[in-house]
Amino acid sequence: MKKSLVIVVLFNLLITILSFAQIREVNKPEFEKPLSYYNEQLQNKTPESHDIQFIQEYAELLNKLAEDIYLTKNSAFQYWKSNNWENNYQSLYTYTPQNKVDVVINQGWNGSKWEPGYQSTYTYDANSNTGQWVQESYTNSAWVPSSRYTYQFDQSNISSYITELYINQE
Repeated sequence: MKKSLVIVVLFNLLITILSFAQIREVNKPEFEKPLSYYNEQLQNKTPESHDIQFIQEYAELLNKLAEDIYLTKNSAFQYWKSNNWENNYQSLYTYTPQNKVDVVINQGWNGSKWEPGYQSTYTYDANSNTGQWVQESYTNSAWVPSSRYTYQFDQSNISSYITELYINQE
């Protein structure tokens, strides 16, 4: 009986210690979090997770990507096949006058020409935060919405968000 009680107490103590270790990692200051932290969060969580802290970091990451990384020219992605580079897909970027990403169109290579695949359209609030992000797929010669993410901010922090998924659009 005593042995079982000791094991239960030690187990609970171990769980408590591990919980605090995880919380400490999550609450690290922004400058201490490596890129692998964000990659792990993006792989393990989705906007539907209702984790406001993650949603805030996700929106901030989108803003950073829009400002720092996506301020690029159009880009093509290729793979090596039979001693030649083969086209795979390309991304075409347009920007707002404030150098924020406006639309990203992704096109696939069909063997002889580029074909539209999907596009992401971004809108921003007065403080340049991502207010809305809409994804559409190209179907039957038209852009069909597939998802929309709407963010509301209060003093630069997300106060609410809405995720909408469009199903069976015909």
